[in-house]
Amino acid sequence: MIQKKNKNEIPKAKIAAFRLLKVRIRSEKELKSRLAQRNFSSKVINSILRGFKQIGLINDQDFAKSWIQSRIAKGFGERRIVLELKQKGISDSIIKNQIQKTQKTYSPKAVIRQLIEKRLKRYKSLEPLVIKRRLYGFLVRRGFDINIVLKEIHNI
Repeated sequence: MIQKKNKNEIPKAKIAAFRLLKVRIRSEKELKSRLAQRNFSSKVINSILRGFKQIGLINDQDFAKSWIQSRIAKGFGERRIVLELKQKGISDSIIKNQIQKTQKTYSPKAVIRQLIEKRLKRYKSLEPLVIKRRLYGFLVRRGFDINIVLKEIHNI
């Protein structure tokens, strides 16, 4: 039986959850964490999450797919995207599945080349060794595979 306090919390928690989802799609863990920050009880949070999952407002598969697409569009590499998804509470199996689907249409080499071309315009006045060092650091922080980065930097 839900206590009276919990009954009063449910509508407020639902409104808070809808507002969070209005901004952007969120993972289950993210939504749970944000609702907990607002001091809703775990019973209320779990009840709302169950309901949202049933009607499809929370779906970690869809979240992962959307997150991967948006991060690739912003020029991030697979390693960083995987790390971000893990931080957002997405399971390894979902991450692996979505990354495999994305790899069919995504070429990290092409993205790296585009980022290098864009950065080279900024680095015109620098020495070649400094340029390569900066490009390497930038691309590795972006989450690209070190071996691919080294090959592409070597080609400039």
